[in-house]
Amino acid sequence: MFIFAFNNNKNRLNMGRLVMSMVLSAFYMLATAGNPNPYFYKVTAKSGDAISTLLSRYELASQNCNVEKFYELNNMKKGSKLFAAKEYFLPIKIFRYNGKSIRSTLNIDDVNEALDIQAYNEKLLKKGLRKESFKSSRKLWVPYHKLECNGTKSMAKTFTRKENTSADKKTVNKINEKFESSGEKTITVREDFAIGKGGATRNEGKAEEAKEKSTSSKRGSGAIAVHDLFGDKYKNVNLFDDQLKGQVFYISSGHGGPDPGAQCTDLAHTLCEDEYAYDVALRLARDLTQHGATVHMIVQDENDGIRDDAFLDCDWDETCNGKDLPLRQLDRLKQRADQINKLHKKYKKRG
Repeated sequence: MFIFAFNNNKNRLNMGRLVMSMVLSAFYMLATAGNPNPYFYKVTAKSGDAISTLLSRYELASQNCNVEKFYELNNMKKGSKLFAAKEYFLPIKIFRYNGKSIRSTLNIDDVNEALDIQAYNEKLLKKGLRKESFKSSRKLWVPYHKLECNGTKSMAKTFTRKENTSADKKTVNKINEKFESSGEKTITVREDFAIGKGGATRNEGKAEEAKEKSTSSKRGSGAIAVHDLFGDKYKNVNLFDDQLKGQVFYISSGHGGPDPGAQCTDLAHTLCEDEYAYDVALRLARDLTQHGATVHMIVQDENDGIRDDAFLDCDWDETCNGKDLPLRQLDRLKQRADQINKLHKKYKKRG
C-alpha cells in the first residue's frame, strides 16, 4: 500500500505525475511479460566437444541450416574448433510458452509441426538437457530448422532416391544446378549406398559414378551429402571439414543375416545382438563421413537406417555387397574378408 502526504497543490501535482508514471510502467511490464522476444539458447562446451558432437547432443546435426546458424550465431568460420568451458549459442530459439498450446504460442497452424516440437522438448528433458518441462518452466525450446528450414528440407527429401531412371537423373541434375546457381546449400544426391567419396555400393558398377557425384560437394561450405542407408532421419549428412580426407575405413558389423548373435528373449521384445551392432556401425560411418573420410559399410541393410527406438526389431535381410549372407560362420567371414581385400586392392592401385 502507498500512502502519500500532500502539503500543497504543487506537491499534489508532482505526486500525481509520479503515480501515473508508475501505473503506465506497470501496464507496460504486464503487456510485455507474456510475450518477450525469443532468444537463442546458450550452452557451455565440454572437454572434447566438436561442433558436430555438440549439435548431435541437442538433436540438431541432421539439418544443415542448424549448422550454418551455429556458425553465424557464434561468429565462427567453417571448420573452427570449440574451446572447453566456453559458452556458445545453439540454434534453439526459446519462446515463452503461453500455457495454452504450442500452436498458439508460435502462431502456427500445423498440428504435426507442433507435435514434433513437443516431442523434441520431451526428448531433451528425458536426456537431462532440460531441467524442467516446457509447461512448468513456460519456456518452449524450438530447434531453428523447425521454423526456418522447411523449404530446403522438403526439397532434399523430394529429390533423394535409391534408384534413379535416366529421366530422374535429369531432374536431379536440374535441382542441383538450381541450388548451386541460387547460392543455396549444395545437396549431393546419392544413387546407391555410397558413403563418403566412393562409398560402399550394392552395384559395384555404379561406384565410380557415385564417386564423381560425391566429390562435387565442397566440404566445410554448408554442403550436405544424402545417404539413404542411414535412414530418413539421418540421411542428410553435414560435411563439416576434411580432417579425414584420403582416409579409407571398412566397417563390418558383427553377425547378421541368418546369425542374429546373442539374443534376449526374457522381455516383451526379443533383442538381437546384430541389430545393435549394425546401428552402432552406421553411426560410426556417419560421423567419419562428416569429416571427409571414405567409408565402406561391408554389411548393409537397406531397410534399417539409424534408429532411435527403445527396442530394435530383429530381421534377417542383411547383405554383403548385395549378396545374401551365408549360413556358415566361416563362409560369412570369408565373404566379408574378400570384399574388404577387393576394395583395398583397388585403393592400393590408385596410390
